[in-house]
Amino acid sequence: MNYLNFTDLHTPTSSEFDIVNLGNRGFEIVGKWYGPGELAFSQPKVTFPGNTRDVPADSNLDLSNHTLQITTILEEPFMMMEDDLSLTGNARFKGFCKDLLDELKTSLNFNYNLSLVPDGLFGALNKTSTTWNGMVGQLIDGKADVAVASLTISYQRQQYIAFTKPYLDLGLTILIKVTQPKTGLFAFLEPFSYDLWMAILLAMIFSGMCVSVCSYLSPYGYYGAYVQRADPRDEGPFEGRNSMNLYNALWFSFASWMQQGADVNPRSISGRIVGGFWWMAVIIITANYTANLAAFLTVARMSTGINSLEDLSKQTSIPYGTVLDSQPESYFQQADSSPYKTMYDFMSSQQTNVANSSAGIDRVKDKNQNYAFIWDSTTLEFVANKEPCDVQTVGRLFGKMGYGLGLPLHSPLTDIFSLEILKLRQSGYIEKLSNRYFTGICDKDKTTSTEKAGSQMNMDNMLGVFYFLIAGFSFGFLVMVAEWLWASYKETTSPRNDPAKRPTLCQTVKRRVKATTRDLRKCGWKTYDEDVSENNRRITTTGPPMLNQNYNREFPKLRYDSIPTDEFGRDDHLLRDFGIRTNSSVRANGPHEVTNTVSVL
Repeated sequence: MNYLNFTDLHTPTSSEFDIVNLGNRGFEIVGKWYGPGELAFSQPKVTFPGNTRDVPADSNLDLSNHTLQITTILEEPFMMMEDDLSLTGNARFKGFCKDLLDELKTSLNFNYNLSLVPDGLFGALNKTSTTWNGMVGQLIDGKADVAVASLTISYQRQQYIAFTKPYLDLGLTILIKVTQPKTGLFAFLEPFSYDLWMAILLAMIFSGMCVSVCSYLSPYGYYGAYVQRADPRDEGPFEGRNSMNLYNALWFSFASWMQQGADVNPRSISGRIVGGFWWMAVIIITANYTANLAAFLTVARMSTGINSLEDLSKQTSIPYGTVLDSQPESYFQQADSSPYKTMYDFMSSQQTNVANSSAGIDRVKDKNQNYAFIWDSTTLEFVANKEPCDVQTVGRLFGKMGYGLGLPLHSPLTDIFSLEILKLRQSGYIEKLSNRYFTGICDKDKTTSTEKAGSQMNMDNMLGVFYFLIAGFSFGFLVMVAEWLWASYKETTSPRNDPAKRPTLCQTVKRRVKATTRDLRKCGWKTYDEDVSENNRRITTTGPPMLNQNYNREFPKLRYDSIPTDEFGRDDHLLRDFGIRTNSSVRANGPHEVTNTVSVL
């Protein structure tokens, strides 16, 4: 048997090795090994312990009747103490990692003793003494077989201990206090910008004006039907002619905006089209306002002025930190880019780091100070979802990493636990544990800072609605022109007209235009004195005047055979509507003849 010698490069001087078998008479050479793939046995069988030739099962893969020493650390919700202080042993603990450990115990058939790490630390390297503390130190010193906790897998730790496949993926995030929003007297106006509110108000006024114009000009509108009636003796539209005047039309438009019913609605098709398009615009405006108001109230309640890691690094009024000798601290320390390097310098100079995660969470919740705690997202989300919902996480996740079980370097248990963890993740057991421990009553109220909810809407967001209104109003006026043509056509085919003297379509349209123009002049476009000076005449005939008569002649008398027993002023108003101006204040008390001076307008 040759001795094993090494060169200066620490490699064996010889590539030939003996394979020996320990038997009753000492070592016995049973084969040779010359390098990779060069294995030769001189004996047909090897004697194994127990003086047997049968190849035993690999004992490393069988954990039956093995008791493992497990080290852990308290951190919600991964490892917590039971409320019952009378419990002892493993029963004292509960949490995500405790449930995971029990599931591994059941599937791999082993026992364990669970104990807390004495110094309460995860594990960090002391650069002076080159030793590790915390759970990592326990594994290196052989005081524990497995570390089961929220232990982050890192490059530095991987050089000294072994990790299983990650059982949970996570990142770093920020925990801050939820502040009460500052309420303003006109906060309800914030969902829309000032110019958008003005545009909506002008649209409401304009829609009311359009409805009123349709009522006035359309032959089927309230006032248009009265002005353009073919028979001047028809007083049917007289009472309701002002039902949709400008005042009532604006009230209709405002009531529609407030989603309340108005006293009078448009009667003509053109007016209804204009009102219908305004109603559809109101639905869109109201829906956007309601949704944006809810988002504004939510974001305002949760807004703290810090929405990302960059926001936190650019201010100094709110101190921030993480846990001493932890993986997040190493992450900031080793990063050479902004803002991580700047934040590490701030945490080091201001000494804002805390001893453990519980101290950091308590400092955030302290009402007497402001503090932002940077830690693993799973732990902080668990805290943020618990009552009284006074803290929240902000910003996107950064420093993506994973949690794994820690074992001594080159431990044969590493692959066993890794395979079992992959099996549990694939079966959905890990997701089931996550849903149990990481969701809470505050989860439904949370939002991320990357959401666009609560942004104020301006004209650019609602411009399409106003284009929609303009198109609707234009369509309504085109329909009103069609109403004119249709009403004029119906007048030409009216059975009341003498077939021999039936007016043409152009004549009926012209008559309606003249009647409307004459009524507009009465509104102040042309004074009565100017008009009367041109066409002042004496009417010297008997009988009521007709609108289609030639008024450039004299009528000696007017006979009032159906004057109501009220003031003469109503008939005076009726005559004016047909272009006749009177100069009398006679009271009519029944059928009688009067001689009256009138002027054709």
